[in-house]
Amino acid sequence: MSPGRALQGTHLGPLWLPAGTLPATGKKMNTPCSHGFELVGDKIKRFDCYPEGTITLTQLGVLGNLGSAVTAPA
Repeated sequence: MSPGRALQGTHLGPLWLPAGTLPATGKKMNTPCSHGFELVGDKIKRFDCYPEGTITLTQLGVLGNLGSAVTAPA
């Protein structure tokens, strides 16, 4: 694992979540992440990013009322 990275950007499109789809909020986010790498020899076989979801949803302004912010899946 590699700590100390961040997922940064502006939420301009739909975000698919298990609870449904969150439409664009237009808000900026700067979420800390950990990364996992699977190495084979001297090559990266797999890369995984694990962002802090509660921080992301807080920065997007929806954590306290996620149920009303998302559109339920069909």
